Amino acid sequence: MEIQITTHSRFDKEWEKFCNKHTEGKKALEQLKRLLKKQFDDSSPDVIGPKSIWRVPHTGDINIWKVICAIKGLKKKQSPRIYLAKHHKNIITFLCFNSHIQNYKNGELRAIAIKRAKEIINFYKSE
Repeated sequence: MEIQITTHSRFDKEWEKFCNKHTEGKKALEQLKRLLKKQFDDSSPDVIGPKSIWRVPHTGDINIWKVICAIKGLKKKQSPRIYLAKHHKNIITFLCFNSHIQNYKNGELRAIAIKRAKEIINFYKSE
């Protein structure tokens, strides 16, 4: 079963705004999508190291992950952290992101990710 990647509508708008400042962002996101398809394919070995992707704790029964999106010209600590949900066995949905450049708070971003994940999961259930 092939992994499908979708995005929350607000993620798209936020990422577009981010890419206005960081022109390599669109290319980096496409590369990340390819890596995530391999990462979450049960028949492939992990391709992203554990220091770059990890499961987000305290999200209840929602399977939320956080991954670093490496962008050319940014240091690893400056690169955006993307929250994504893996649901319905083969769907990955990008929910939200931020970087240490904006000095984000983990708890606030996790709350946004959980809220958006619930919206997406409920949308797929209603189809």
